[in-house]
Amino acid sequence: MIQWNSEFGIVTGKGNSMGRNNCIDFLETLESNFLKQHVFEPTFGNNVLDLVITEETERIYAIGIGPHLSSSNKNKLHAVLSWEYFLVSNIAKKFESRLLYEKGNYCELSHYLEENVLKLANGTNDIEKLYKTLIEVYKNGVSEFIPSKKISIDSKVAKKNPK
Repeated sequence: MIQWNSEFGIVTGKGNSMGRNNCIDFLETLESNFLKQHVFEPTFGNNVLDLVITEETERIYAIGIGPHLSSSNKNKLHAVLSWEYFLVSNIAKKFESRLLYEKGNYCELSHYLEENVLKLANGTNDIEKLYKTLIEVYKNGVSEFIPSKKISIDSKVAKKNPK
């Protein structure tokens, strides 16, 4: 249940159990339902009251907080918000690759590394060149014998870089 309370702002909860901490619960509820809140600057006095909520972080571009609609002796009241909203959902998803270590074939990886490291030892004595080649052999072995999975990084980016 989401309600407006003049003392606490937007609150969630049941009956009289509402409080300021419930504002955080509200934002966490948005996040758990894959929704993003885009307004982070005060829009009503010193509080973020007006919300712009979307399902993708890339839907909204450059939220502008304009002049206040009115003011009182104590506070400036609601502000005018403006933004650009992208209707087409052809926004490229951002992914990173994660290794699935539990599914790796470590016997084959070990055999592969032993074979290729022995070949390295018979080559040059240049330490720098040996090191770079060893790293390359290791990366090739990991990519061949340990599977990977693509994971969306949209939510990580949104938390680190709020608009």
